[in-house]
Parts: sequence; structure tokens; C-alpha cells
Amino acid sequence: MFLKLFLLLLYFLSYCFNYIIFQKIEKILFYFKYAKIFFVKNNIDDKQDGFTVLELLIVVAIIGLLSGILFASINPKEQSEKAKVAKTVQELKSIKDAVVFYVLDTGQLPPNCRLDCDSSSDPMINSLNIAGWHGPYIKKGLYNRSHPWGGQIGLVSIDSNGNGLDEVWVVLDDDEPMTNAGNNKGRVPEEDLKRIDEYVDNGDLADGAFFMGNGASIFPEGEGAWRVYRIGEH
Repeated sequence: MFLKLFLLLLYFLSYCFNYIIFQKIEKILFYFKYAKIFFVKNNIDDKQDGFTVLELLIVVAIIGLLSGILFASINPKEQSEKAKVAKTVQELKSIKDAVVFYVLDTGQLPPNCRLDCDSSSDPMINSLNIAGWHGPYIKKGLYNRSHPWGGQIGLVSIDSNGNGLDEVWVVLDDDEPMTNAGNNKGRVPEEDLKRIDEYVDNGDLADGAFFMGNGASIFPEGEGAWRVYRIGEH
């Protein structure tokens, strides 16, 4: 008796499932029928009742292509900003690797390379009489390197605990390379700094290894900074 009830239940569930699936398929075919009228009406075969798989795939492909073009053209600026963020993240990671190799070779942190840095004082392409230097560590150096928004990508070593230099930061300056602190023509939008933070740190500009400067002399307000090396962590 129990077995009969069990089989009856399975039959009922199977019927319900098939009915639901059939209804969905029927609705999909209904929409595709009218899609065909718009996209391939010149090739309609009056004797043909259904649609071939190829026809359905063509319709889907056309809809997908048009949708892609539409969405890409809706906000080209957004796409441009994302590309800038991606390029900056790649650049930051390359500089981080260069700093690590510099420290491994010399046993010390690199000197600063900010707005006053030039081809003769850039530690990434000049030994500066530092023992163990085996660069260049960055092709063409940092002194004239800029991020996609126009500001300099600088390097600064700081004393965070009062016991001597112990951290290296890469700074996304809001001033163009080899200018001065009053330039302010290359500021990275805060929204883009947040996106960069999500890639290299924790997504919080007020905390962690990547943050937005708050007006301090080393990290001016609005500039992005990423700690790429800390003594004791490598």
C-alpha cells in the first residue's frame, strides 16, 4: 500500500514538473516567435510552424549584440574610469615589486622620489652610491611617471614609529611630475581611489595599507597612498 502511494506521489510530482516546464517553454517560444517577426521577417516561411535551433540562436545573438552595444554606449566615461583604475593597479603592483627587490639588494629602504625627484636622483634608476644596488628596478624610473589622471606616482619612505625609516609608500599625487605642490592638475577622483583600494587593500580609504590623505604633510588631502613595504613584514 505504501509503495503504491509513493509511486502515485512521484507520478503527480512528475506531472506538475512537466506541466511547469512545458508552460515556460511555450512562453519562451511565444516571445521568440514575435522576435523573429522583427529580426527575420523577410525570411519567414509561411509553411514553417516552428523555429529551428539555428534561428533561435541567431535571434539570441542579435539581441545580445545590440544589448552590448547599447550598454557600452550608455556610459563611456564609466568604462574609461574603470580602464584607468585597472592600469593604475597594475602600475602600483609593479612598483611594489621593484621596492621589494631594491630592499633585498641593498638592505635598506629607497630614498624618496616625489615632485623634486629628477633623472639624477631617482633611486630606481640610480645607485646613489648605495652598496648592493643592482638596478634599474623600474624601466625609465619614477621621476617622470604619472598615473592616468595626470598626477605623479611618487615614492616616500617614512618613520612611522620614531625608530628610523620602516615603511615605503607609493603616492598617487595630485600634482604633475616635476612640478610643485600647487599644481593640483592630476587629482584622482575619490570614487576611483575607492576602486583602487578594493583591488590592493580592504576597500576602506580611512584604514589599512591604502588610504586617502587627510592633510598631513607627507600625504596631502585627497591624494592616494599605498604602503608597499614595511620592515618586519617581508
